[in-house]
Order: sequence, then structure tokens, then C-alpha cells
Amino acid sequence: MEDFLKLSHERLLVQDHTFIVDSTPLPICKLARIPRLKICKDNPEIPPQLATCYAKNEQYYGFKMHLITTQKNTIPVAFSITASRVHDVKALEQMLDDGAISKGQLLGDKGYVSNPLQLELFENKKIELTAQPRINMKTPLNWTPAMGAIRRRIETVFSQCQDQFRLGQNFAKSFNGMVTRITHKLSGILFCQLINIQNNRHPNLVKSALFS
Repeated sequence: MEDFLKLSHERLLVQDHTFIVDSTPLPICKLARIPRLKICKDNPEIPPQLATCYAKNEQYYGFKMHLITTQKNTIPVAFSITASRVHDVKALEQMLDDGAISKGQLLGDKGYVSNPLQLELFENKKIELTAQPRINMKTPLNWTPAMGAIRRRIETVFSQCQDQFRLGQNFAKSFNGMVTRITHKLSGILFCQLINIQNNRHPNLVKSALFS
């Protein structure tokens, strides 16, 4: 996986210093099965939890995946899986501490509004975190409608994960097994994007990449 990511990044991340971050729920079962559920509970540090997905206005039981992609072609750069109630800001901070990206601009939705984190990243890592303001906030000068359109590109990757790679279907019995499956699915997206680049097609046409 690491060798493939390295090859993909060398081919796909050239001249791209703007990135997008977002998260998506990873349900592992229907709500009615929670009382008798035994799977994916082997890691006590990251237990499955009941949480609310505000984007869909619904509850789910499981985990949360945090993803960083490039701005230009939405190439996955790094991902992390946390308990579903972990705040997006905390997960992002951990990913950047692990060296997900080293410099540039990072666009996020209103879940990443955090003045202390923005200051810390700019001073220590040369990363400019720009988050979409909440409804009750005054729109900052450094946020534009164009940034909002760019930020929403990562939702295409999540849709591809769901439609082509069935991210929402969990057949794993352990937490490590689930992580392995998700890693393979993201590797599949990277593989299709790399094929499209080699065939001079748009990287995000992953549905037909193997048939071109």
C-alpha cells in the first residue's frame, strides 16, 4: 500500500498545493442490531459509537472516516478512521501531526472552524487552513464562493466510494479488518485515477477507467 501510494503521489500530486479535507460516516450495522452487535469491538481505543450525521440528518452506529484530497483532481492523500463522535478538528490535527501534508492551503467545511488550530498550523507547518463559516458567523474575507465549490469536490470522492466501492457496506468482523477493506477501496480509486492519467482522461472518471 505504501509503495503504491508513493508511486501515485509522484505521478498525481505534481504542482498541487491546495488540499481539501472532509469526513463521512462509516456505519457498521442497522440501529436495530446495536444491542446484540459483537463485531468491530476489538479495539477499545476506537470503539463503535452511536452518532448523528448532520449532513444527512440521521443517526448511525459505527465509525467516521476523515479524508484529505488534492484540490485539482481530488486525489486521496491521507485518511484516518476514528470513533464516530471524535470531532473533525481533532482528527485533522492528528493527521497533520502524522505528516499527511507539509505545506499549502487546506479547505474544509464548517466542522473545521477553529482559530487556535488555524494559527498553530500556519505558524508551525506553513499550512493555511480555511474553513467555511457557520451560519451564525460573519463571513471572513479569505472565504469565497469559489472555495465553497472547490471544497465540495471531495464529496464526489465519497460518492465514488459509496457507488463503485460500496464503502457503506461493512462485512468485516474486526476493526483491523474494516480498516484493511477501506484501505483496499481507496487504493482502488487511486488505481483507477492513475489509469485515467496514463490514458489522458479525467482522473475522476473511475467508473469507466478499466474499460477505456
